Amino acid sequence: MARAANTEYRRRYRIHEDASSVANELRPLLAEQAEDVLKSPQPAIALLEQQSVQVNALFKDTKLPPQIYGELTKLIRDFHDQQARCDRLKNNPYPRQYAIVSSMFVMIFCTLLPFGVVPVFADMGKLGGVLGPIAIWLTIPFSTLLGWAYMSLDQVGESSANPFEGNANDVPISQICRDIEIELRSGLGEAELPKPLLPVNDIAT
Repeated sequence: MARAANTEYRRRYRIHEDASSVANELRPLLAEQAEDVLKSPQPAIALLEQQSVQVNALFKDTKLPPQIYGELTKLIRDFHDQQARCDRLKNNPYPRQYAIVSSMFVMIFCTLLPFGVVPVFADMGKLGGVLGPIAIWLTIPFSTLLGWAYMSLDQVGESSANPFEGNANDVPISQICRDIEIELRSGLGEAELPKPLLPVNDIAT
């Protein structure tokens, strides 16, 4: 069901990562240095190494105070750590066995649920009153409603466990990155800033 929903979503909405590439995004920012970064097996690490080289060169030319140099070095080291964490998240496969077992348990529960509640509603019917004649039939809507609730929770967990699959419930990573880019380039005094990525039909991409 999740794959079908993703396919329908991707037909109606444009994912920014599908319309561009790392090379197209880096070339306007790095000019001639872009090709060296793109040739690296790990472009993000290569970019951080170039930044480290430039910071060291400024410090050696006494164009950078020691306090600022220390802070920039610490930031670059933190970026290395964060990039390593992101690589592990991207390259390590999601343990699908957990999701499969969870879905199997939910299906078994929803299948056996009506048989478990029939005696309860049968006893309610023996009490008489207004619901007496129809109490046993309440098993159907009750089982359906409770089963739907559990299956919905399972689906929400499935979507939350895969936040970068290109569906409507994903983390809007493109919009977040564009906002950060605008803030940084604005802080550097640039006049020509990229346009923010606006939500489409109230869905941020």
